[in-house]
Amino acid sequence: LYDESRELRASQLNISAKEVAWEGVIMGSVSRTFAGTPQFPQFQNSNGRLQPQVGRFYPEQFPDTQIALESLSSLYLSSEQALRLSQNQADALSAWVAFGGHLFLAIEQPADVLATEWLQPLCPFRPEGFGKVLAGDSFQKWLEEDSSRSLPPKTISGAMGNLLDSAIDSSSSSRPRNAPPLPPPIPSPPLPGGRADFKAGFDYSKILEKRRIKNEALKSEAMPIVTGQRLDGEVLLAAEDLPLIITAPRGRGQVTVLTFSPEREPFLSWENKNWFWAKLNRIAPEWFGDWKLNNYGGLSLDGAFHSLIESRQIRKLPVSWLLLLLAVYLAVIGPFDYWYLKKLNRQMLTWATFPAYVVLFSLLIYFIGYRLRAGDVEWNELHIVDAVPTGQTAKLRGRSYMAVYSPANAEYNVQCPFPDSALRSRFLGPNRGGQEVGKSDTLLSASGAKARISVPVWMNQLHVADWTHTAPSPFAARLVEHSPNKIAVRLENRGTQAIEAIGIAAKGRFLRIEGLAPGESRTEHLFPHSGRTLRQFVRQGGRDYSKALESQQRHLGDTFRIDGTDLHSMVFAFISHWEEDAAGGRGFLFPNGMELSPVAERGEVILLAYCPDLAMIPWLNEFSAIRKNRATLLRLVLSPNTTDQ
Repeated sequence: LYDESRELRASQLNISAKEVAWEGVIMGSVSRTFAGTPQFPQFQNSNGRLQPQVGRFYPEQFPDTQIALESLSSLYLSSEQALRLSQNQADALSAWVAFGGHLFLAIEQPADVLATEWLQPLCPFRPEGFGKVLAGDSFQKWLEEDSSRSLPPKTISGAMGNLLDSAIDSSSSSRPRNAPPLPPPIPSPPLPGGRADFKAGFDYSKILEKRRIKNEALKSEAMPIVTGQRLDGEVLLAAEDLPLIITAPRGRGQVTVLTFSPEREPFLSWENKNWFWAKLNRIAPEWFGDWKLNNYGGLSLDGAFHSLIESRQIRKLPVSWLLLLLAVYLAVIGPFDYWYLKKLNRQMLTWATFPAYVVLFSLLIYFIGYRLRAGDVEWNELHIVDAVPTGQTAKLRGRSYMAVYSPANAEYNVQCPFPDSALRSRFLGPNRGGQEVGKSDTLLSASGAKARISVPVWMNQLHVADWTHTAPSPFAARLVEHSPNKIAVRLENRGTQAIEAIGIAAKGRFLRIEGLAPGESRTEHLFPHSGRTLRQFVRQGGRDYSKALESQQRHLGDTFRIDGTDLHSMVFAFISHWEEDAAGGRGFLFPNGMELSPVAERGEVILLAYCPDLAMIPWLNEFSAIRKNRATLLRLVLSPNTTDQ
């Protein structure tokens, strides 16, 4: 760790870290005791990178930034430990839930919730007292239940883990009809209604029976619980008519309340408690079998963003031109040189003509490269901004994709002016080693994140800024009507810039409508069969994505890029429906929170507003660029239970 004067402040070498697959589940834990930290069953197969992991936080080490929590699939929090969190830590946790996180809250005592002001809006249960129940077989029956009603809904933070329960068995067509089903290789992201031949369920009875796990601890003892009033949400598990597990949506995320303490007896001695946490995290039991699980390949969504906003000043030399140039070069230094010098009867001059030809063709190649790649300094920004309204303002979670083109070897300074921000270079994806490309020096401080980016001559590089901020939203919407046969949405442009296009995703379909002029408002009426299905929308919009990414990897050949920032920025919001990788490998890999399909599956209405020449933050470049461009895609989620957003 260095300070801004480049002085070493701290170092810790030889840190061992566990590598977790992109599809893997990482659960955080702020438990009361070390023994009470949730654990998952162990994989029986050889792919250890898919083993679900749990990392324990001490309250004093808990992050105070929402961005740091977004790598988690879920988080377990003891109400006793919630009292020890600072206000900044509590704000980060609340924002993480609002933008798609899944919080498991275990209530130790009613006073823990009643005395914690920030926790009360998250909790769908008002604790009032204590009680005891004989759980009996309630927990075991819950593990063996295959109904989706026994599970918390999917969330954005759990999107990667949810791949485990919507997998594709690409090898099923070649297996004998009577052969037992095999689990699929790691697929592309979830494809609701897709070509799934294998659908993972959540009935753990067979795998528990196979391991002969007993269930005695919960039968013999009464379980202490917290009693009270359910405010909203659904009861997933109850005993003696008293709720044990309650789950409710909070923004784009989910809060699941445990009215008992999983860190106390008799639950702590229950042999199946690891499977309890596996089911709450929507991990299908088939993935704990003896078979081998393969995860391979994958395309980085950063590459698609790069193709969308990179400079159009750069072109590639077609292969046909290169072959023609090579043929001419060989003809000149060979037959032509021999014929010409023989005609002059000066064969010894080849010692002079040959170097001349090399110099001439070198200059020609440089001239061609200059014509194809030289240009002006160019800076392009595309901001993907998620907004959660809070009265007159909105909490914003932004991902700013920045592309810089340099006509010379140079360094460029960029800055994101928010304390809760970070900068990174482009992620290439597993197909290219999983490495991040681009050399940069980054400084994080209370005033924001700064970076010095090194760009080689005639190259275009992509970097990404992650940030959170609170500001007035230029776009507002509310549900006027939401019924099985009709949806009515009131739209309002509060800004001074025009909204060029608006996309609406609802009931598994996508509809693109006209934008709004500054100050304009109107009501849109949507019917069940408006627009196209989300699958059709993504498939049609993304049919050339593979071609564009392949073009990026080649230094020669045709130049192919994705055009249409408004369309493709909306497609990227549902990229898990992209099924072009039919071989059974991964599709696109994307950051947690980028994909909104889990929100759409919960029944919410998603609004995407594309605004050209607009950004809700200052320009991120700290250098002058002859060519500059920026645009914003604002993403809102409207819940049927909320009328004003």
